[in-house]
Amino acid sequence: SVGSRLRERREAARLTLGQVGAYESITAQYLSQLETEKRSPNSWDLLAQLARRYNTSADYLLGLTDDPTKRDKNAPPPY
Repeated sequence: SVGSRLRERREAARLTLGQVGAYESITAQYLSQLETEKRSPNSWDLLAQLARRYNTSADYLLGLTDDPTKRDKNAPPPY
């Protein structure tokens, strides 16, 4: 699921909910709700930002691929 993949990638990056929230200008509570699937991302831009933050693809987060390291060669480097 999207939520479990978001959490898995955040934990793999060794980031807290608060850290990611501060980086992405969202609340830790909102990110927690995304991870527990109580809410859905409010924009595709946010999903793309999280994919970049976690050095993965939006396809992975959406469950369209099982390869978390797959990235678009033309995508900007993660920040």
